[in-house]
Amino acid sequence: MGLYGLLSDGRLSVNGTRRDAGHGRQAGRHPGNGRICRRDVRGFEVDLPATVVRQAELVLAAIGKIPATGVYVPVDYRNDGLDGALESVGYDSKRKTLFVCEGVTRYIDAAAVDRFMRFITGNTAPGSSVVFDYMPLGAVQGDFERCPDIRRLSFWVAYRGKPLVFGIRKGDSAAYVSQHGLKVMSDLAPKDLEKRYLTCSDGSLDGPCASAFRIMHAAAP
Repeated sequence: MGLYGLLSDGRLSVNGTRRDAGHGRQAGRHPGNGRICRRDVRGFEVDLPATVVRQAELVLAAIGKIPATGVYVPVDYRNDGLDGALESVGYDSKRKTLFVCEGVTRYIDAAAVDRFMRFITGNTAPGSSVVFDYMPLGAVQGDFERCPDIRRLSFWVAYRGKPLVFGIRKGDSAAYVSQHGLKVMSDLAPKDLEKRYLTCSDGSLDGPCASAFRIMHAAAP
């Protein structure tokens, strides 16, 4: 299902934006841009306090204003959850919400990921869902024999002060989200991602997907 369908009557909450790739500007691109999703969909960009300040500066520099449908929310998942942070800026738990958690879970511990998942099931309307990327636990723990291309990433992010921390044990992803009251809608492995997103119209591959990179879409009942 596309972004339009997932956001048919609700909210978009973007949680983190690829810490290993730089500052993202999802809230500026998504809810404030009618070409991508409806203008009556409100977006909440959640990231580290210093990061959201920089994101706002970049959006202002690019388009001269912060879109009325986008709100920046400073949260450090290592210490805090979404409880209170979203409500303080107008989040309505009675409306359906799509959470996009990008480049976050692998850098925070299991307790922080659990807090995030519990917030979704306890503070959203039926039909809300989350799309998040994650890594297998083995890759996070250094099983580079199975995932040799992750060795360089692992050492690089550790050097930058953001070591890989959280992963889901291979084969346990459905059970993990189920224990938080969520149902797996899709769980795409690297080859699935290459086929769906990286294959050009002529059949060639635009680039390989990292061997330990997966994206899951899970929905609340």
